[in-house]
Amino acid sequence: MKIVYSEQFQAELCCVTGRYSAEDKALGRRFVQTVENAALEIQSDPLRWRVFDGRVRRCLIPRFPYIIYYLVEDEVIYFGALLHSARHPETYRGSFTDL
Repeated sequence: MKIVYSEQFQAELCCVTGRYSAEDKALGRRFVQTVENAALEIQSDPLRWRVFDGRVRRCLIPRFPYIIYYLVEDEVIYFGALLHSARHPETYRGSFTDL
C-alpha cells in the first residue's frame, strides 16, 4: 500500500519534534519513533481504527497527546493531519480538502 503524507502532517511532525527536542533530545526521538510506529501499524491494518468522520479515520498516539487523522483510498493511505488532542477535532478537515 502506498503512503502519502500531507505537507501539514510533515510540518506538524517537525514542529512538535522540535518542541520536544528542546526539552530533551531523547524525548524528541521517542516522539518521532512513536509516530513512525503508529504509522507502520496503520499501514499493516489500515481499517483497524474507527471511522471518525465520513471516510477519515483517527489513531491515538500512545504516550503522547497527539492524534493521526488519515484516509484510506484504494491502495493509498493518506496521512492528512497530526494534531494535539486538545485541539478542536474540526481542525483536521483542512488537510483533506484537496482529495
